[in-house]
Parts: sequence; structure tokens; C-alpha cells
Amino acid sequence: MSIWHEAGNFFAVVRGDIFQADHAMNKSYQQEFPFGKLSKGKKRPDRLAHDTQCVYCRSRAEARDHVPPKCLLEKPYPKNLLTVPSCRRCNANFSLDEEYFLVALAQVGFCPTLLSKVEEGGVVDRALNRSAALDDRIAGQLVVEEGGSVTLRPELERMAKIVRKIAYGLFIRRYRQCTSQELFYPIGIYHQNDPMPQPLIAAMYYWPGIRRKKWEVVQAGVFSYLFARGWMGSDPPLYCLVEFHKTLLAVVGCPDPRTLPTNMH
Repeated sequence: MSIWHEAGNFFAVVRGDIFQADHAMNKSYQQEFPFGKLSKGKKRPDRLAHDTQCVYCRSRAEARDHVPPKCLLEKPYPKNLLTVPSCRRCNANFSLDEEYFLVALAQVGFCPTLLSKVEEGGVVDRALNRSAALDDRIAGQLVVEEGGSVTLRPELERMAKIVRKIAYGLFIRRYRQCTSQELFYPIGIYHQNDPMPQPLIAAMYYWPGIRRKKWEVVQAGVFSYLFARGWMGSDPPLYCLVEFHKTLLAVVGCPDPRTLPTNMH
């Protein structure tokens, strides 16, 4: 059983104001998501020196996997997108879950980039028309609550798989260390209107309440991320916070890179 199910409830109002996971963390604070500014003059090489092995299964690398997935970005795509080495099988195995993640994300967002996807002819509309199975799965996950509100109960394992994969790839590129993906665990996904747990708010600052840490922006208003150490004793060694389309914030617990051998350059 995953941390998602152990944590408690997880629900969403379709294109509404609720998309939250209940966790043991204190939810006493309401905090607007911090969306970083573009980093200037800071470039990293796209290729890793030791890129002959798939980072997911350690077999021979035959392809490059984009981090984040290109389906979660907007055209025209940013230049110099980060990639990690992967085999074709692993690359293909993520594609359906990435599509599902995008469809679920588009159901709960109000920003123009997401609204355009669910309109007739949009990428999500086309995906649902193309795949009757996907359309049926999404329709089957809609629940009418008391009062008439409609909620989406998504497949948490699929969303967790993509969130962890993204954090894992970003970790490899930032810290040049390829370790076990099992050391990365999803903590939660929060809608922009959800109250933020106090430990996460504290982790976003160099000292709680003083100066906000700078986010890395892959595409303004679409995808940004932050690696941050927490201030609480119960925090993981490192947080990876990922913002999607000014709508959802995903949080993943990561290992401490200082305790891992440097194996990429």
C-alpha cells in the first residue's frame, strides 16, 4: 500500500477549487504557490557524461527521456530541455501514465493553458476522443457528491508514478547522481487553493518567513521546480517541489545528495 492511500482522502472538483491529499502534516496555513522567475545565465549541459545506461532499469540506453515530459509543456518548447538516458521500453512505458496525468491535471485547472486543452479540438479533447478506454476511465472516476458537486477520484498510483519519475530525473540532472528510484517517495499533490502544510511553507524559505528560495523555471507559468531542505525534524532529507501550470504542486521526498557518491559528471 502506498503512502498516498495510507495518508487519507484524495479528491478533486473538476475544474473546481478542491484537489487535495490529506496527510499527517498540519494544514493550518493558507499559502499562495510560489512561482519562480526565470534563471538567467545559468545553463547546464543536456548530456550526462555516463549516459550509456538507462537510469530507470540500467539496461543499454537507446533513447533520451525528457524531464519534465514534453506533453506537460507548451509549444513552442523551451530550448535545451533536460533529458536523461533511457531505454526505449522504459521511455514507452511512461507514455500512457503521462497522458493520464495531463488529462487529470486539465480537469482541475482554470489557467488558459489548461482550459484550451479541454476545449473541442484541444490536446486533451483529442486524447479522449482517440481513446475510448481513457474516456471511460475518466468518466468512471467522476463522482457526484452531496450538494451536486462533481469530484474526480484519480488513479493515485499512476499520478504518483509520474511525479516520482519527474523528481528522480530532476535530481539526477541537478546533483549528477544516479541512485535508486525507490529512495524517492511522493508526499502529496496540492491544488493552488489548498492550504499548504506548515513544513512545506517553511522549506520554501532560507529561514522560515524571511526570504523565499529561488525556483528553477523550465517554462514560465507552466513548469517550475525547487529542491529544498526542510526545517522540521520529521522532514525528509530533501524535498522536490514541482509546480504544474499554476494549478498543482507535487511534493516528493528525496535522499540527501551529500550521502551519495558522485557518479555522473
